[in-house]
Amino acid sequence: MTIIHFVLSVVATALGIWYAVLGLSAIKHLRNADQIDKAIGWSLWWCLDESRYEKEGRKLCKLGQILAFVAVVLWVCVYVIKR
Repeated sequence: MTIIHFVLSVVATALGIWYAVLGLSAIKHLRNADQIDKAIGWSLWWCLDESRYEKEGRKLCKLGQILAFVAVVLWVCVYVIKR
């Protein structure tokens, strides 16, 4: 593993953790959600259903989409560069 792989991996992992924490913080912005939905309704794809969220939650969804995209691109780069 070179330094480039290491740096890309660390950044991608940090973005993934940020994405997960952002998703958990977006739960409080769910509209018309009961306690079960708030407790177990979260998934890794939380940011794709913007219509479920209030205005602030939709902003978090946009940021989550960007974070997910960049993290996936970075992991693809790690894999491609490694080959």
